[in-house]
Amino acid sequence: MKGFTQVLYRWEFAAGLASARAAMAAAPNDAEVLNFAGDTFRFVGALDEALVAEKRAAELDPLFFVNHSDYGWILLMRHRAREAVDNGDRALRLAPDYWSAMDMRARAFLALGDTDAAAAEVDDFAKLVPDIFTIDELRARVAIARGDLETARVHAAALQRRADAGETVYYTLATVHAKLGDNAAAARALQQAFADRDPLIVGDIEWVQRSDWPDDPALQAILARPELEPMFTARARFAGDGPATDHAASPAR
Repeated sequence: MKGFTQVLYRWEFAAGLASARAAMAAAPNDAEVLNFAGDTFRFVGALDEALVAEKRAAELDPLFFVNHSDYGWILLMRHRAREAVDNGDRALRLAPDYWSAMDMRARAFLALGDTDAAAAEVDDFAKLVPDIFTIDELRARVAIARGDLETARVHAAALQRRADAGETVYYTLATVHAKLGDNAAAARALQQAFADRDPLIVGDIEWVQRSDWPDDPALQAILARPELEPMFTARARFAGDGPATDHAASPAR
C-alpha cells in the first residue's frame, strides 16, 4: 500500500497520510486496504482514524488473523490493554503461530502490570521464533518491570551483539537503554538507528512523542532532526483525538 511505504520507509508523512485516506475513500469495503491504511494512520499518530480502519477491516474479514492483531496494536496504543489482549486471543485462535499477536499480547500484559503473564507470552513467542531480536527486548522489558536491572542489561548486551553483527536493532537497543536510565547509551544507539533509517523509529507504538523520551540533550537533539519534524508535528496534532480510554466495541468474536 502506497501510504504505508511512504511513511514507514520514505518518511513522507503528509503524503503517506493523504494516500491512506484516498485509498480508504476509494475502497471503503476492502479489508486489506483498510488494514494497511490503519497501519499508516498509526505511524503518524492518527489513532482515531487507525481505530476506525482496523476495526472495520476485522469486521469485513474476521477470519484473517492479522486484522484482529493489528486492531489490538491500536487498542494498546489507546491504553486499552485488556481489549488488546482479547484481540490477540482472536488472532491466535485463527493462527496459533502468529508471533506478532504474541508480541502485542506480551506488551499488553506489561501495560496491565502482569509480568508473569508477559513472561509466559514471551516464552511462547520464543518457541516459535527463537532468533528474533524482539525476544531480547521483551525479556529486558519484563526484567525492568520486575526491578531486575542486571538481567535487563544482559539482554541489552545481547541486542548490542546483534547490532555489532549488522542487524537493524539500534532503535530497539535505544529504547531498552532509555528504560534502564542509560541515556548516553540510548543516545548513541538512537543516533545509529537514525543513520540506518530504522523503520521502528516510525513504527514503534510506545515512544510516540519526543516527550516520551528522557529529557536528555543528546537524545532530544537526535529527535529534533528536520527529517523527523513532520512526523512529530503530525503526532502532536493528533495527540488529543478522542479519549485514550474510550470503550468502543471490539469486533465480534
